[in-house]
Amino acid sequence: MTLLRCGSSGTSTWDSRIVKKWCITNPMKRDTGRFVKVIQRKSYNRCNSFVKTGEIKECFNFSSYNYLGFVQSEGPGADAGEVAINEFGVAVGSSRMDSGTKNQLLETKALVARFLGQESAILVSMGFARNVTFIPALAGKSFKHNDTAYLEHVSRRQIAQVNQEFFVICEGLYSMEGTYCPLPGILELKKYKFYMYIDEAHSMMSIGLNAKGVCDYYGVAHSNVDVLMGTFTKSFDSAGGYIAGRKAIIDHLRVTNHSPSVFENSHG
Repeated sequence: MTLLRCGSSGTSTWDSRIVKKWCITNPMKRDTGRFVKVIQRKSYNRCNSFVKTGEIKECFNFSSYNYLGFVQSEGPGADAGEVAINEFGVAVGSSRMDSGTKNQLLETKALVARFLGQESAILVSMGFARNVTFIPALAGKSFKHNDTAYLEHVSRRQIAQVNQEFFVICEGLYSMEGTYCPLPGILELKKYKFYMYIDEAHSMMSIGLNAKGVCDYYGVAHSNVDVLMGTFTKSFDSAGGYIAGRKAIIDHLRVTNHSPSVFENSHG
């Protein structure tokens, strides 16, 4: 078994060109699940073109967001998806305001809230839309990255000077750096009465004893975090995303987010 990865060994234009041609255009055989079958090739002109060797190599797949390998063309996930589509269809084809709500949507919201130990949840049809539409309804300026000392400084200033409520927003797992947010340290600073918002796009279902994200990783109750945001497009291997938290906050977001429900076919 081989590890499949892409990376440049240098910074020159020639190296960059080879990496792009070798990795980006590398042909795969069948779907890219937890394993991929890579069609082997050779080049005789410095990677300007390739010739297939006739060999196929099976590799571990670490090149996609399919973290747990659920997305495959066969198996329990594919079978369950086919049954669900045949029974319920894909979508109502319009906004909930126009076409109503399916029971499955309501059940999914309740399931997400229970799974995260929160009072309520709201679903969106696209993972990226979670932050784009909801953060502007909650927050203003940003703080320094992963700096709890600066956070305490700003918290003291907010309390002393303007006495204004504010949100602290961080990611559970920063995918580009591979670092975790210092959650215990941040929670200690909640004595300054700020709200906390965690983006768990990469950490949910990938870290923690029970695979429930960064709170689970640190042994912290999810209810200590005011807003938990996540996506279904990575470890859950589906589509869309969610916001979960106290019912008062979620109800507020339903009516103040920057993507009115009349234009959304899966805001809930």
